[in-house]
Amino acid sequence: MRPDYWTRSNISRTTRIGISSFGLSLALGYHERRARLAGAVVVVPVVIWDAAEIHPPAHDGLAQLRDVESGAQRTLWMRPRMREKWLESTEARRTELNQLFASRGMRPFYVAGHFDGEAMSQYFFEVAA
Repeated sequence: MRPDYWTRSNISRTTRIGISSFGLSLALGYHERRARLAGAVVVVPVVIWDAAEIHPPAHDGLAQLRDVESGAQRTLWMRPRMREKWLESTEARRTELNQLFASRGMRPFYVAGHFDGEAMSQYFFEVAA
């Protein structure tokens, strides 16, 4: 297939699936630039979150955490308030992403933990409607 196939063809719509943890700061503008894709392209943002990323440890006491992307380690003293802040931060991040994509007419599909093929099929049925 020629590199310019998609721009020179008669295809009226294509689908682009963006799969990411979308972990970069929204302030950097990285996702904003990607969200600008519009017109003949349908963008499907797929947000992949590891369950350990969005659910804090259940126990009180010291917890060793490692940043998946940088490898940096950090020790936190887990307590009820820290777990509340963790969950609030996760929900705020989800809200930011939803607002960013909604401003471009997109709805992200979230994968947290295990992949649910039925949920993704339902998502595509809803988006296509």
